[in-house]
Amino acid sequence: SMLRDINASYMKYGEAIKKRRMARGVSLRKFAVECGITPTTLSALENDKYLPSRETLTRIAEQLGVAPVILILDAITLEDIPEEKRKDYMTLEKPLKEFINGRNSQTDDEKM
Repeated sequence: SMLRDINASYMKYGEAIKKRRMARGVSLRKFAVECGITPTTLSALENDKYLPSRETLTRIAEQLGVAPVILILDAITLEDIPEEKRKDYMTLEKPLKEFINGRNSQTDDEKM
């Protein structure tokens, strides 16, 4: 599968996490506490200083109300995809990101 072939070194989890946290109107400090990590750690993650552990990513996803795979898919960059599969990824990227982000904003609207 495409997910198995990903080179995770370029993944942008920070953006995927931060935009969802901000959409919920939760401060970095409060969200860090909810996730059981320090604000310094969350800030470093949101600024893509390092990749979250699977456990931390799962806790963050739970607090955001999304499946961890949503954050993973949203974090993928073109550089993560092996060169021979980039053409396939580029075909799927826009509809995939629209689905991921559209689905989350729908979910947020339903909660209100």
